[in-house]
Amino acid sequence: MAHGVGWVADVRHDRDAGFVCPFCDAALAPATVDAGACSSCHRALEVCERYRLREVLGRGGMARVYLGEDRDGRRVAVKVLGLRRESAADDGDDDGWATWEMFERSSRVLSGLQHPNLPRVFAFAREADRLVLVRELFDGGTLAERIAAGRRLEAAAMHRLADTMLQLLAYLHGLVPPVIHRDIKPANIMFRTMADWDPVLVDFDTVAAPEGLRSGLTIVASLGYSAPEQLAGEASPASDLYELGATLLHLATGTPPEKLPRRHGRFELDGALDELDPALRQVLTRLVEPDPDERYGHADGALADLRHEPAVREAPASPPSLSKSAESRRPSLRTVLTIAAVLVFFGLIIFLFARGESSHIKSERRDCDSRVARACWRLGTHYENGKGVTRDLPRSVRLYRKACELGYGLGCAFLADMLSWGKGTLVDAQGSTAAYLKACKIGHLRSCAAACWRVKEGTGTSADPLRARTLCERGCNGGDSYSCNNLALFYKHGVTVARDLSRAERLFDLACRKKDGAACHNLAEMVRQRNPSRARALDRQGCKLKNAAACTAVKNGR
Repeated sequence: MAHGVGWVADVRHDRDAGFVCPFCDAALAPATVDAGACSSCHRALEVCERYRLREVLGRGGMARVYLGEDRDGRRVAVKVLGLRRESAADDGDDDGWATWEMFERSSRVLSGLQHPNLPRVFAFAREADRLVLVRELFDGGTLAERIAAGRRLEAAAMHRLADTMLQLLAYLHGLVPPVIHRDIKPANIMFRTMADWDPVLVDFDTVAAPEGLRSGLTIVASLGYSAPEQLAGEASPASDLYELGATLLHLATGTPPEKLPRRHGRFELDGALDELDPALRQVLTRLVEPDPDERYGHADGALADLRHEPAVREAPASPPSLSKSAESRRPSLRTVLTIAAVLVFFGLIIFLFARGESSHIKSERRDCDSRVARACWRLGTHYENGKGVTRDLPRSVRLYRKACELGYGLGCAFLADMLSWGKGTLVDAQGSTAAYLKACKIGHLRSCAAACWRVKEGTGTSADPLRARTLCERGCNGGDSYSCNNLALFYKHGVTVARDLSRAERLFDLACRKKDGAACHNLAEMVRQRNPSRARALDRQGCKLKNAAACTAVKNGR
């Protein structure tokens, strides 16, 4: 049974625990913490170059949760997961690696999601042998704590809570591929303040990997809340709906679901839900059906049933009579005709424009259906940007994928970007790297730079510096400045080749002349000692090309 490292475990009763350095695990005295640097490893008690760590909020397994503060004074929650690689390898225990992979996957998933009932993620980074996730800090506690304190909801408020959670699951399950949480329960539903009942679903450490990327059998289950099929390692959107139903049962009855009576796996409620409105009672009963085929397959179906209300027919009201003063305020016939003429004129212009845009999109759709790769890519850009069509990111992902499969390099590059950032889909490092590699092979040279760096770092694939350098060489030889900049770093640091600073400088200079701001700054760093004036000029050039490091150097007068 796999367990994620939760955000809320032990937070309340662990505040008095001593501060532990997130990087070397050394116990630090309060004075050292106030000074802002570890007395053992001498690193600043700061993550992601912005968030100062103030105190330990909680811990669990290999992770700690810290209270952090950014430079603007905003308080945040910082989760740091460490892995002792040597001991994990020596012990032959894969549990540590599994936790690491689950946390990394869940953090990338959350970073790519945007919904008011999900935590706002401010930063995610890998720092040495640590993974760091920074998200908003909640002060409202968990649903489990509220149930334990005897806080109950009236029928209308219960209805709103169920509606909100179903909307959230409709969003998660509607992504491509769907995001399946697998551990919805009162302890993983939080609130931003003590006064509100607007839920936030947290702890995505147990999120299911996309089909095709799953290895082995991973069972994630919480007693009483998990759907029966989860005990066999199966999970689907219907499983999340069961867990939501069990959570709502706990809230409605005040009794944990594992203690509620059952018959043949089905809850026997016997009037326990009589206080709920009929629509919610019907939906809740179906949510917790033990047979997935009898359950809702998608949150949209449950939402439709929950919101169903009989139409109310009212007698038409007779029009009110106008007083003389009201009649005197009516616009004149000439004014009405003038306004109507203006509206018709502008409406005609909008109609003609929309008609031309629509016919253009229809043409591209026909071409895409006929397997014209460029048309699929162009249609994908329309749906990504909402140009002439309703913005639909999942659809743009599908179109980019089709263009890529048809051998169009830009289609592969755009698909890789969407998968990398989780736009309209689940963050998929492996799929993103594969798409960049295919784009590079087809001839999209900018993708060679991205593929080069990802292969070197082992992002979405096994690390292979030699193959990475070959990819950079391919892009640079084709004239891509980003590839030349990356290739220069190989020669600067002697990675897979003999260290050659002269060649590194020439490659940085070539990339800088091709308007690569990072290359300008990298070259400035190499010549700063022997030629400060040239270094300053290079940083100014890099800053004009919007390179942040170059702008910082200019600001600091280096």
